Amino acid sequence: MLPIWADLGRTELVVGMVVVLSVCVVWYGRGLRRFMQLYTSARPVRLPPSLEPVAAPPVVCYRPETPLSFVKSTRGWALNLANRRSQIGVAYLLVLVAAGVMLR
Repeated sequence: MLPIWADLGRTELVVGMVVVLSVCVVWYGRGLRRFMQLYTSARPVRLPPSLEPVAAPPVVCYRPETPLSFVKSTRGWALNLANRRSQIGVAYLLVLVAAGVMLR
């Protein structure tokens, strides 16, 4: 069985794509309007001052009380492994490296 667009002519495909694109633009515009209303009404958040990782190398730290992925310390930036996004990112990189080693 052939797909439905196999029987359509070039004009019908172009009109259909214009309709789909118009719907996407309107839908995106409504979401953007809501985002801009939230953006203009929300107050900026003050981030904590520089945090020194306690007994950790300058690249990695573990601070569950800090919700940031990267923590600025006096020695530079440190990756906060207590953050869930950082844990997922490190796991993704480890799986990617392991897959590269296994496929070699």
